[in-house]
Amino acid sequence: MAQIRELSIVCGFCGTKFHSKAFTESETLEAALTTGHSVGCPKCGKQILCNKSNTTYTVDESGGTGGIDFS
Repeated sequence: MAQIRELSIVCGFCGTKFHSKAFTESETLEAALTTGHSVGCPKCGKQILCNKSNTTYTVDESGGTGGIDFS
């Protein structure tokens, strides 16, 4: 199970890129992205649906960044 080091989300309303500590393990993040989890933007306050197009993360296990592999 890979530990998420950094999670970034881009707000679809105002374009702000922000870091989130909402997830700590990649499997938990993958489940949230496929079930429609949302977070609040710290700048505009709107709820953003997390998905593979607006969410990137870095994991400790591989050191690489990327989106979610839905295959």
